[in-house]
Amino acid sequence: MPDSSGASPTCRCDLAASRLLAGCLMLAGGLCVVAVMRSALNFPLALAVAGLALVWSCWLAWREGRRRPQTLLLRALGEDATLIEDEEETPVTLQSVRFRGPFVLLAWRDVAQRCVRRTLWPDALPESQRRALRRRFGHGGESTLAGLGG
Repeated sequence: MPDSSGASPTCRCDLAASRLLAGCLMLAGGLCVVAVMRSALNFPLALAVAGLALVWSCWLAWREGRRRPQTLLLRALGEDATLIEDEEETPVTLQSVRFRGPFVLLAWRDVAQRCVRRTLWPDALPESQRRALRRRFGHGGESTLAGLGG
């Protein structure tokens, strides 16, 4: 049956790195340092754990900040979609689109049938595209294929 909703056949999502997520990772690392230093661990061990936590959070924030922009062209759950990264188009199969407050959780399978999950923070997806996603996939706040297993 043809789609009579007037919606375009594809929904475009320009996925960017999230500065908000990178900042939260840095904040979590700083809070971890404070928590470990105020714990009952002896000082040398606390210093080592705090340093490791700070380095780990900085690395995660750096990795998020260097994430390459991607464009995801979505059609419907279970149908082929297209992932565009560095001008290279890769076919993927959309598995789920979930909405949790301001966050959008996407899952798709790549050509090797690996499940790729991406959580989009509010600053990683333009508001107009977020609205288009919600109009297309926001059936009760969640759209998932039954066979995802997650």
